[in-house]
Amino acid sequence: MNLQKALFDQAPHGGKSRREKVLNLFIAFAMYLMVAFVFVNAVLRYCANSGWPVSEELSRWLFVWVSMLGSVVAYQEGRHVGVDLLITRLAPKPRKVVTIIGEIVVLAVLLIMLWGSLLLFRKDYNVLAPACRLPTGILSSSLIVCSVSMTWICIRNLIRDIRKPICEYAAQREADDLAQGKEGNS
Repeated sequence: MNLQKALFDQAPHGGKSRREKVLNLFIAFAMYLMVAFVFVNAVLRYCANSGWPVSEELSRWLFVWVSMLGSVVAYQEGRHVGVDLLITRLAPKPRKVVTIIGEIVVLAVLLIMLWGSLLLFRKDYNVLAPACRLPTGILSSSLIVCSVSMTWICIRNLIRDIRKPICEYAAQREADDLAQGKEGNS
């Protein structure tokens, strides 16, 4: 398999790659564990008038991991929150330029996030959590995984947008115009 195929091609027939399936399964399993921990803790509080502090802490940690990995999945699939009010009204050349500038800004923010998460991990990796006695670096490492993954996706998107011909932006604008109920004559 050549490098270009490995970096830019999606799974065949629009399906999910093995990596995406594993990530989604991990997220689903983490959510299952989170719900189980909260349920067990609620039952213990109701029936025995005492909770299980480890379950509270672990469910919080799982929530953070699910949030970070869910952000990666949303960014990968292009389902993150975005405002395209300006970009849908632009002609193809300016649309390409603004799209590339936007990706560069996102990349800069992700690199800042990566730097901050590395500093946080360095500070937290020796500290033990009060209830479960696990290193809190496990929690802060979710930020590292999220920022590295999203940085990789952003770089891939940036290269794709640079290589994308102007005619594809023109076709995209026509589709946007039709979706808004306009005629694609501009």
